[in-house]
Amino acid sequence: MGYGITRMEGTGGFSPNVSALLLIVPRKELENLVAILKRDYPDLLFTVEDIRKVSEEGRIFHGKHTGWITRFFGG
Repeated sequence: MGYGITRMEGTGGFSPNVSALLLIVPRKELENLVAILKRDYPDLLFTVEDIRKVSEEGRIFHGKHTGWITRFFGG
């Protein structure tokens, strides 16, 4: 599909070694990507997240705008 992939290594509760792959694709190509994943990797666990640019008025945090960083990181 021609998109970059970010790979993060870690450990899991049921496996000593796990990899998390992050891939961002346009919404219009999501159906094709999911079909490929299901066909080629039937045991793969994956999630689909809705990501938006701030310029698209995407909200990361809900609630009051003021003090959000303090609520997020604690303090």
